[in-house]
Amino acid sequence: MAIDPQDLLDNARQAAEKTLARDAADAAQARSEARLNATVAITVAVLATFMGICKVKDANIVQAMQQAQAELDQASDDRLNASDDQFDLSDAALAIAIALLAVTAPTGLWPLFWAALVPTFFGVLMGVAGLATLPIHPQMLIKLLS
Repeated sequence: MAIDPQDLLDNARQAAEKTLARDAADAAQARSEARLNATVAITVAVLATFMGICKVKDANIVQAMQQAQAELDQASDDRLNASDDQFDLSDAALAIAIALLAVTAPTGLWPLFWAALVPTFFGVLMGVAGLATLPIHPQMLIKLLS
């Protein structure tokens, strides 16, 4: 049986096309994972910085609460306690978000990144509410956690 040179060329061309397609898919996957890792790293850095700022403000509020309690200033203590609750919720939600992001990077799962944005949004909302003394105070959640 004779080997047709054209068949050899066709087979070689098909094998090369499959290899190129596989290499292109691998490169696209690598670019997607690199984008995800960079996005996760930036998000974690921003959240950690925001948490640090909120932690400083929270510590100052706790000091003010202690002073208000020592002078029996109940109205001031209640107002400060609401802000303290906001910072506590912010801290907890952002810790959950960072934990989810820590799992996102090695798994390469974009849906996990988007899921991590839910506690991120809530944590940032509570932190901003505490920093700006906004009247956002989820009573049911506070009672559940108290």
